[in-house]
Amino acid sequence: MLARGHEVQLVISEKPVDAEASAKYPRLRFATMPAVAKPPNGSPRMLRFLWQLWRSVRQCKRLIRSFGAEAVLGMGGFTSLPPVYAGHALGLKTFIHDSNARPGRANILTSRFCTCVCLGLDAATAFFPNRATVITGTPARPEILQLPSRAAAAACFGLAPDRPTVVVTGGSQGARRLNEL
Repeated sequence: MLARGHEVQLVISEKPVDAEASAKYPRLRFATMPAVAKPPNGSPRMLRFLWQLWRSVRQCKRLIRSFGAEAVLGMGGFTSLPPVYAGHALGLKTFIHDSNARPGRANILTSRFCTCVCLGLDAATAFFPNRATVITGTPARPEILQLPSRAAAAACFGLAPDRPTVVVTGGSQGARRLNEL
């Protein structure tokens, strides 16, 4: 978006992992808000969740107004719900992006307040019936284009460069199980 001349404000949670990740990009503008994770339905923690969600939405409305946003894009998870809902309530175009073949609960919920749902994979379309969807692919950071050579990568991990290597990646809800395996 910046390369296309747009002004961008990124809203991240107050979690240390988000602060660490955002520190790598000093040229970007960040704002923080409390992370709001939804407990299971019927949980006694639901009242606290709804209170925190309401507060986060109010904070996001103020942020969106002060920034002068024309649209809101959520990149997934419950951190996306308050700004997307706030943008929707303010009459802005709103979007959510999901890179997974099986979208998470947060994105399915957030999609109710979106002008359009952007997807990384066509398989996810079935999880958003009655919603406008578009397959955009998954955005990647520019540094992904500057990967080391195979020999350098093998050396970094102590692997034999002449032997086949299998890489298994996972994210979101599948990451824990893959890491355990």
